Amino acid sequence: MRRIDDMYVKFRGVRSDDVGALPIGMPQRQVSAVRGDKLTLPGRDGFLTVPQGYSEITVKQDFAVPDGYDLPAVKKWLNGSGELEFGDNEGYAYDAAVLTASGLASLTKRMDGKRISVTFTCQPFLHRVNEKQIVLTAADLFNGDGDVNSMPLLKIEGSGTGTLIVNGRSMDVALTSGTPLFIDCDAGTAYTVSSGAVVFAGASVSVDDDWFVLYPKAPAGDTSAWNYVSFSQQITKVTITPRWRFL
Repeated sequence: MRRIDDMYVKFRGVRSDDVGALPIGMPQRQVSAVRGDKLTLPGRDGFLTVPQGYSEITVKQDFAVPDGYDLPAVKKWLNGSGELEFGDNEGYAYDAAVLTASGLASLTKRMDGKRISVTFTCQPFLHRVNEKQIVLTAADLFNGDGDVNSMPLLKIEGSGTGTLIVNGRSMDVALTSGTPLFIDCDAGTAYTVSSGAVVFAGASVSVDDDWFVLYPKAPAGDTSAWNYVSFSQQITKVTITPRWRFL
C-alpha cells in the first residue's frame, strides 16, 4: 500500500505540497517508444523499422487546490520547464515542460476548492536525480547503468594537447592548466567556464569519430559490454557525469 507521503509531485525543485497542490492519484506514465521509419522491401514479407531515436512522452496530472491556498502560486508553479519527479518513483526524474495551458474546474460538492489539470511534455528517458560522477585519473573499465546508451558530460583537466578515447571513439583536446574543458556530448559542444560565464571552445576539440556515448548496464559477468575510457599523459583527470537513461 502506498504511503501518504509518497503522494507528491516535484517540479522545478518545488514539491506540490509546498504550494498547497494535492495530487489526485499518481498518473499512468507512458513508456518511451522507438521513433522510426517503416520500410517495405520487394520480396520481403511485412516491413522493416529503421530506428530514428525515441519519442517524447506526455504525462497528465490532476491536483486539488483546497480553498484558502494560493491558487495563483500553484498556477505559476505549473509553468516553465525543469525536472519532474513523482513520489511513487522517488530518485528518478524526467526533463519536462508545460507547453499547454492547464484546465481549471471546481471540486465536487463535498469538497471546497479547485481542480487543476496539467499535461507535462517529457523527454523520453528518466534520469537519476542525484547521480554519482565517475572520476578517473587513469584508464579504467566500468559497467554502465540504465537501459539505453547515454550522452555524458565530461570535465577534462590537464595541460597541452592530448587524446581522450571512450569506447573506441577518440577526441584530441587542447588543454590549459587550471582551466577545465567540458565536453557535452548530448549538446555536441565543448566549453570552458570563466568568471561564471560559459565560453564555447570548439577550436579546443577535434572530433575524429563522433561524440562519446556510454553503454547501459551489462549482464553480470559480461565485461565485453562495459565502458572503457583511456587518455594520454597530457590529461590528468577526467570527471564523467554519465547521464544514465532509464526507460
